[in-house]
Amino acid sequence: MKKRRNLSQFPVRTVRTRQSSKEEAMRKLLDLPPEVMLMIFMKLGAFDILYSIPLVCSTWRKITQDPQAFSVIDLRDTMSYFWKHDHNLYTKFVKNLVDKSCGELMKIYISDLGTNELLQYIVSNTNKLVSLRIVHCDIYDDGLLEAFTKKFPLLEELELRGCFDCTKQVIEAVGRSCPQLKYFRYNFDDFCPPIKDEEFACALAKNMPQLRRLQLYGNTVLTNNDLKVILKSCVHLDYLDLRRCRSININEVSLKKSLSRIKTVKLPHDFTAGWFDMDSEMEDAASEV
Repeated sequence: MKKRRNLSQFPVRTVRTRQSSKEEAMRKLLDLPPEVMLMIFMKLGAFDILYSIPLVCSTWRKITQDPQAFSVIDLRDTMSYFWKHDHNLYTKFVKNLVDKSCGELMKIYISDLGTNELLQYIVSNTNKLVSLRIVHCDIYDDGLLEAFTKKFPLLEELELRGCFDCTKQVIEAVGRSCPQLKYFRYNFDDFCPPIKDEEFACALAKNMPQLRRLQLYGNTVLTNNDLKVILKSCVHLDYLDLRRCRSININEVSLKKSLSRIKTVKLPHDFTAGWFDMDSEMEDAASEV
């Protein structure tokens, strides 16, 4: 008679196999070059780089001390760590990140709790910025924005949503100071109503002809004529977002012809869910004209 196998051994073996797999995966991570690990860490975000990764091991802690780890500060997914309206804690946190970048900061995205004080601190502590995205922050000092852009002639991306009144003067200042600007997002919402200045379109066309991607989400006073002025000057556009620009008549033949040369166009009545994720929105076309 055959001896029965002890089935209780199988779960133990499975657990050991899983543990071995995890240990092997960890060893492979530790064997990666520091520059590769740094790129991986930067994908995880500033909060993890500052508070989580350094606790794993001394090697990783050393990597996170590299200023390059804080060259990109994206705070879209960190609001759950802060009490609502706790501007002081948020400001302290972001200032710490800026300090750790040691002047190497190139891209920053701040939202909800940013202030004039914080923006001024960023201006004073970096000079390599190429991307600035400010969303629903208590920042309304247009003079501060003008001073900001003067210091960053290499700026390529600017997003302003729910802050600043993007007047003719602001557009002119940004255009003069940032000749490398390629991506401009100015979103009109309940926090920042549409500009009723007809000179807005002319100022944008005159001062930002080099734009590749333009977003004017929610500009309900933008007319066909205004848009034609922009399109005539901004001949390099390959992305244009006109969602909720309800004064635009997309059926006008001449306008439709002008839009046809642009690779990706989002029309006034196109689907708007997820509109806040501008990076993914700029990858795929929602409408073909």
